[in-house]
Amino acid sequence: MRDYFKLLSAIFFGYNGSKYHGLQKSAVLPTVEGILELAIHKAGLLSQNNYGNLKKSSWNRASRTDKGVHAVGNVVSIKLELPKNLVSSETGELDKLQFKQSIDFNTIQKLIQDQLPEDIRVFGIRFVTQTFNPRKFANSRSYEYLCPSSVFIPGFDASKSLDIDYINFLCNMFVGTKRYHNFSKAIPPEAPTAKRHVKSFRCSFLPEKPDFLKFEVEGSSFLYHQIRKMIGSIVKIRQKELNEQYLVECFSDKRVPDVWLAPPNGLILDKVDFSGYNRKEALAQKLVLTQEEMQKVTEFKKGTLYPFIFSKESEVNLSKTWYTKTMEFEAAGWPEKIRNGKVPTEESDGEEETAEMVI
Repeated sequence: MRDYFKLLSAIFFGYNGSKYHGLQKSAVLPTVEGILELAIHKAGLLSQNNYGNLKKSSWNRASRTDKGVHAVGNVVSIKLELPKNLVSSETGELDKLQFKQSIDFNTIQKLIQDQLPEDIRVFGIRFVTQTFNPRKFANSRSYEYLCPSSVFIPGFDASKSLDIDYINFLCNMFVGTKRYHNFSKAIPPEAPTAKRHVKSFRCSFLPEKPDFLKFEVEGSSFLYHQIRKMIGSIVKIRQKELNEQYLVECFSDKRVPDVWLAPPNGLILDKVDFSGYNRKEALAQKLVLTQEEMQKVTEFKKGTLYPFIFSKESEVNLSKTWYTKTMEFEAAGWPEKIRNGKVPTEESDGEEETAEMVI
């Protein structure tokens, strides 16, 4: 007889993505998923037989993030192997339902967190239905992007003022269902996957650092590079003193070359919404974090990720360096190997990704 119960669970977690080659597990590169799976194994919640093969543990992710991108609201599902001795009983051995009703999630969370580095945090754990898949059940995903406001002033000229109303006007042009073939790689305009629905996109000055802007975008799902190219396209309009017609062309069935790709450092996966799943009847647990858990999310985002993004920007003047290199490559005609891809920086490894992978 097994000395554990195998229960499909949703893990809410966040991370500083600067040291990792994205979320998705790799056989050769350090990734967030690889570290998280190892921590669960070391915590005694994933057997040796099932460790190393995500399919065996029914592992699924809500949103894949790329190299250097951060998160405070990602979710993975996994069949945790929970030792029966995690719950004590004076009336004999508990059945599976009694165990589920008695388990202390803080205990499970601590077992995992104790095996994780400081840059990966578990915020909450919930049991889910057997058909649950965080990617398929997610209603929407929300991201933040932080960057200096000077990026949107032509020539980084400090004597010029920032027209944030116009930036928000441009943001609003992305709202609705549009073709995003020009905001990813190698996707033809007629492909069904090119169409994406953006629910909202807005920009504001960041209260914690007034010389920074915060972009907030929510959509059902996003293509590889889509959000960073959305930001990059707005930067291009402002720096090259174009107008909104540029975006009209990007959304058309034309192929618009060289949509700028903003750096990954400022991008944070903020939240995955499961409101549809939460409306299911007779759910034992909804996929909503408690107020206490949300406080820890906020502390990690504003106390750890925000300062890291600020320091990274100031250390290497990241945004201006990116802009300068982007202008140099555009003037040189964009070498084919980086056309519609990542502009090489000190952090670039030239790694290729699947064009139609959604995040």
